[in-house]
Amino acid sequence: MARPVIADFAGLVAGAIVMVALAALLSAGGTHARGPDAPGLSASGRIERDDTRLGVTAPGTVQSIAVQAGDAVREGQVLLRLDDGKLASPKDGVCSAVNVRPGEVALPGQILIKVADDRSTYLRAFVPEGSIGRVKTGQRADVFLDSDPDKPLRARVVEIDATASFTPENVYFKEDRVRQVFGVKLAIESPDGSAKPGMPADAIIHVGREQR
Repeated sequence: MARPVIADFAGLVAGAIVMVALAALLSAGGTHARGPDAPGLSASGRIERDDTRLGVTAPGTVQSIAVQAGDAVREGQVLLRLDDGKLASPKDGVCSAVNVRPGEVALPGQILIKVADDRSTYLRAFVPEGSIGRVKTGQRADVFLDSDPDKPLRARVVEIDATASFTPENVYFKEDRVRQVFGVKLAIESPDGSAKPGMPADAIIHVGREQR
C-alpha cells in the first residue's frame, strides 16, 4: 500500500526539479538552445503589425465605402468618399478595419479605416533587465511560432525600449511577472503571412551578430 505514496512523492520531486531548472534558465538571462544557430539570448512575446490609421482633418459626412475588412488594396485606391473629399490608401496592403458607415459624420481624430501591410509584421518581445545590455539594434534573430516551431522566421532587432517595465501577464510564467524587462522590436524580414497579430512567439537573438 506504500508504493503509490512513494510514486506520488517521486512525481512531486521531479516537478520541483523541472521548476528549479526553468527558474535557473530565466535568471541566467534567457539562454536558449532552440534553432540551428543556438545558443543565443531567448525572448518571448506576441506578434504585432504596424497598421496605417486613416481619418479626416475636418468633419464630413460619409457618402460611400469601397472596401471592407480583409480586402486587398492598392496604393492610391479610393477607400471612402465624403461629401467634401475622399480617403485613399497610402500603400499596398490589406484593409484591416472599417469603423464607419455611410451616412455617419466623420470627425477629426476618429480612425475611419486601417490599412495593414504584412511587411510591417514584427515580434514585440521582452528581454530580462540583466541581459538587455547584450542586445543591440541590427542584431540578427530567429522567431519561432507555436504553429510551426521547426521553421524559424528570420528577423532583426530594430528597436529597444529606453526604460524597463514589469513583465506582461502573457509572457513567461506567473511567478516571474514581477521581473523587470525591456521591450524589443524584432522586424520579420520576408514575412510569409504565417505570423499573424496576436500570436505568441519565441525568439533567439544572436547577440554579437549584426545584420548583414
